[in-house]
Amino acid sequence: MIDRTAFGAHFDRMMEKRGAEVRFERFESASIRHDGNRLQLDIIEVDKSAPTVIFVPGTAAYGLVYGDYLAALADHGMNVVSFDPRGHGRSSGLTGSYTIGEIIRDARAVTAYARTRFQGPVFMSGSSQGGIVAFYVAATDEPLTGVICHNASDLMDPANLDVTGNPKTVRMISGLVRGLAKLFPKAPIKMSRYLNLLSKGDSPAKRRMLADPYMLKVIRLRALASLSNTRMERPVEDVKTPVMLLHAGNDEIFPQRLSEDLIARMSCDKHLEIYPGLGHFLFSEHIDAVLPAISNWVKQKSL
Repeated sequence: MIDRTAFGAHFDRMMEKRGAEVRFERFESASIRHDGNRLQLDIIEVDKSAPTVIFVPGTAAYGLVYGDYLAALADHGMNVVSFDPRGHGRSSGLTGSYTIGEIIRDARAVTAYARTRFQGPVFMSGSSQGGIVAFYVAATDEPLTGVICHNASDLMDPANLDVTGNPKTVRMISGLVRGLAKLFPKAPIKMSRYLNLLSKGDSPAKRRMLADPYMLKVIRLRALASLSNTRMERPVEDVKTPVMLLHAGNDEIFPQRLSEDLIARMSCDKHLEIYPGLGHFLFSEHIDAVLPAISNWVKQKSL
């Protein structure tokens, strides 16, 4: 169990370095049991009848890495329920050992908790890998009012193969990872190597991720395999939940055309917001740019 006082001091220092006036005391700490794991929740309650946003963090991250984004959602009138997926942050489970399917189940369990506590419409928001999870939840029978995805993907779509390089090379590597994961599912890969594979560039957010003691330092082969081998419960074309997709114009991990192609495939109520000139870390480096559109969209869908 991670010491709450030590983590709170870490969080306050992290927010101070970003120039954010958000303190650890603003968040209520809670937990739920699911699939044999204890999932850490961090909550801001605004009003029980207000819209509620369930937040799914990105690769290697825990929920409060996005503390200033979560506080901004609350400042715009939304209840917030953030969580650390299994094997991440302050939740239990083997460090870095998860699949996308397992995080989807975690997200739905947290949503069930939120429904028992709040009475307003329920949304889900996720960043990067978390955006993919939120989109996958939208493809289930979970009755969400909408999902707000900073990046999303159909992981079985062959178009994803050229995200990190030559499609033939990526296809070969993906096949090798899936094969090795069957033999050594819990084998660790250094997170620094994984992040460098995804993104060749540098940014303050990326440096903070690698230096943060509460971020994952390894990711297991089973997790990597699931990122190229997880099928949606229903096809993209059959998703019914309203989707807001956000994309940074200079995203060094997700090409813009992938978001454009994905939104074109959807037949649901959909909206794509593109932010020219901004890099991948929208929800930690460009909160003021994205919040107005998110707030307006949530208000419209909550009517």
